[in-house]
Amino acid sequence: MSEINEKALWRACEPMREDGMAISRYLEQLSGLLFLKACESSGKLTFESFDNEDDSLYLPTPYRWQSIIGRNNLTDYEFEDDFAKPVESDKHPSEMDSLELYTEAVEHLKKDGELAQRAFDQFSPRFNRRSTFTDTIRRIDELDGWNNFGENADFFGDSYEYLLEKYADKAEGAGEYFTPRPLTNAIVRFIEPNIDDEIIDPAAGTNGFLIQSYNYLKRETDNFSQIANTDVESQFASREIRTETYRLGLLNYLLHDIDPSDVNAMRGDSLREEKNSSKEYDLVLANPPFGSDISFKYNRKCDSAIEMNFLMMMMDLLNDEGRAGIIIPEGILFDSSKEPARRELLNEFNLDVILALPEGSFQPYSDVDTNVLFFERDEDGTDEFWFFDARSDNENIKDSNPLSYEKHFSDFVEYSNRRDECEDYFKVDTDEVDKDGHELYLKKYKEYKYEGHRPPENIAQDIKEELHTIESTLDEMLGDSDD
Repeated sequence: MSEINEKALWRACEPMREDGMAISRYLEQLSGLLFLKACESSGKLTFESFDNEDDSLYLPTPYRWQSIIGRNNLTDYEFEDDFAKPVESDKHPSEMDSLELYTEAVEHLKKDGELAQRAFDQFSPRFNRRSTFTDTIRRIDELDGWNNFGENADFFGDSYEYLLEKYADKAEGAGEYFTPRPLTNAIVRFIEPNIDDEIIDPAAGTNGFLIQSYNYLKRETDNFSQIANTDVESQFASREIRTETYRLGLLNYLLHDIDPSDVNAMRGDSLREEKNSSKEYDLVLANPPFGSDISFKYNRKCDSAIEMNFLMMMMDLLNDEGRAGIIIPEGILFDSSKEPARRELLNEFNLDVILALPEGSFQPYSDVDTNVLFFERDEDGTDEFWFFDARSDNENIKDSNPLSYEKHFSDFVEYSNRRDECEDYFKVDTDEVDKDGHELYLKKYKEYKYEGHRPPENIAQDIKEELHTIESTLDEMLGDSDD
């Protein structure tokens, strides 16, 4: 019997790794299998007609997990209706092997309610060998906890997020949708979502921010169990542009026992979708994409940088009392082309805190210095704001020094309401901010205690210049002596 822990699903993927499948491919294939198994185990897969109003999933008996794993005898099975008939095969289900049954299940789900159609859009089973498939489903089936899925959802969810983190570490480009969990945890704890907040992540990736918010509310709300199924999930909104990532995000909801059909889980380009939308939110939490240029501009204040467009768009998403916690590349805080965003942030919002993240926080998939902006809409603007320096006294993030909530963010959260007691917090009056550039980056206001390891060629050049200065000084002194 397999033990439930964060590495459980990693071990379940061994047959696919041994078969030479790349992590991006086997994570995609695992997501389809887990989606089906988790829907059955959580009770979200019904025996009713697939044309139902609550968008619960429906599959005919031959294409359910119990049949795929070989527990159902399908010899005497008779088709009840056209929906129960095979889509891809002319065989009777009793003549199909497990992979063929699973392929039929996917095709039926593509014709089911909106949730299943979105989850399985552009998806198809892709296994090199049937033996790889059967070994994989056996390992998934043997995981402890399926019989009490609701009680064990945190274990399944944590295990899945461990796998997502492995993907982000190993696959080029995967980091664009994965935010380190210690950081999402810190942002959510600092901003303290309310039970009645409408929350959106318009660059949702695998929905880490909303899942952390859900877990926070679950911990901090006394009567959470009585209201969770009716109010909380329906107040969450997420949007993701990539189909594959969107599917991973739906599964991440499901494995954390959040019904994806209750969340406003949207797919598409937030910059275009929100440009003409009047919908506003109480809370925006996001790690938007950065580091690329786009041809489409959200508004006339934006340059071509995608991060600038996302920031301006998310500022517009806030209602009159809306709050935000948004990860940004440091360039937004000093680049002259980003000045319109900084000016608007100071004049039309109350900028609360800038959290300067440790260098390398998004390694290995990005070496850009990053910060988190915490602000709320306020027509009176900003009188003063705070920095929290999580950078100066910490060495760069790397395999031997991973990002940690306790090490890097616990003081940031613990001292959020008594900032004067923490040396890593310091306050800046907006009168100190230049009125032309509105620069807001840490180094302008606080000298670094730690600059990281400088490139050897820079050190060599400094030494060379220093030696030249010493030599010139000595020559002058010797010349004076001769006189």
